[in-house]
Amino acid sequence: MKIRIEKSGSGFKRLIPKELPLEAEVEKKKLMIVEDLLEIMEQKGVSRAELARRMNVRPSRITSMLNGTNNCTIDTLVRAGRAVGAELHQTFAPVDHKVEIRTFNEYGITDANVTVVKVKKQEPQFQIASDAINDDPAAA
Repeated sequence: MKIRIEKSGSGFKRLIPKELPLEAEVEKKKLMIVEDLLEIMEQKGVSRAELARRMNVRPSRITSMLNGTNNCTIDTLVRAGRAVGAELHQTFAPVDHKVEIRTFNEYGITDANVTVVKVKKQEPQFQIASDAINDDPAAA
């Protein structure tokens, strides 16, 4: 009788620390916000040069903002959002909670509705491998 128990989910997730070092978390958040801004720029057809013109700054300032070498202030992020017709939405939530931001409207993007929910700790789930389901239980 062949019984193989497989843990569902990726084994790779076990290698990622649950909590990133502070510097890594800061870099991750910077990348996430830059990606969001770049996505909106692409959707709206706004180039880096056009963004610089709309924000009344030098193109080099936009380059440093978008490549992460500049630690942007909330002021800069709000101005960048306004320049591309978007708003900055931010919030804090307890560590054991997650934040879901949904933007929807029949006409397109609108103000975000922010929902903060407590994350339930999930125990590992196990399942019997598909090739073991048809095994004869009496053989054990």
